[in-house]
Amino acid sequence: MLYEKTSKTWKWWIEQQSPSGYKWVPKTKIQWVPKAKNENVQKRIVQLIIFIVDSGCTKHMTGNLKLLCNFVKKFLGTVRFGNDQFAPILRYGDLVQGNITINRVYYVKGLNHNLFSVGQFYDADLEVAFWKSTCFVRDLQGNDLLTGNRGSDLSMISLQESTSSTPLCLMAKALPTQAWLWHRRLSHLNFDYINLLSKKDIVI
Repeated sequence: MLYEKTSKTWKWWIEQQSPSGYKWVPKTKIQWVPKAKNENVQKRIVQLIIFIVDSGCTKHMTGNLKLLCNFVKKFLGTVRFGNDQFAPILRYGDLVQGNITINRVYYVKGLNHNLFSVGQFYDADLEVAFWKSTCFVRDLQGNDLLTGNRGSDLSMISLQESTSSTPLCLMAKALPTQAWLWHRRLSHLNFDYINLLSKKDIVI
């Protein structure tokens, strides 16, 4: 009974204090409702695949066979790493990124990184441009096909795949060998030319 009298008195006081034309409305009751669980929501997991843009590599190469499609199983020789170790080239295939297809990417068993060959881009009538912090792969019309970041030591192009179940980042690291050292000092000169300079005892 006391509560009803107090409520009526409070309502009358509010009506007296409110400007004319306004009507006092009691506050709505707020009730906590737990959020419904949506089990149909699927998380999108993006996979990052990093390729090193390198003029010392004669062909596009990868050690991850899952990146390639339309591959041809064929032994194509061996590749010599900077530490004088050899790895077999077992097949080649296409690397598809959106509407861009990069043909003839070699699968090298045991290769722990991915390499884009500047020379192979040139052979496909593509331009490779390096700026202070960016690198581009363009067609003859000037359209940017691939864009990457250029750091102090390496130029990297990051590709994205949304079909992978786990994140993945592949990155090349230069080995501390004399061949790699001169490869970097000579603006990523092809290893074949470095070996030729060494055999002829040419001093630069």
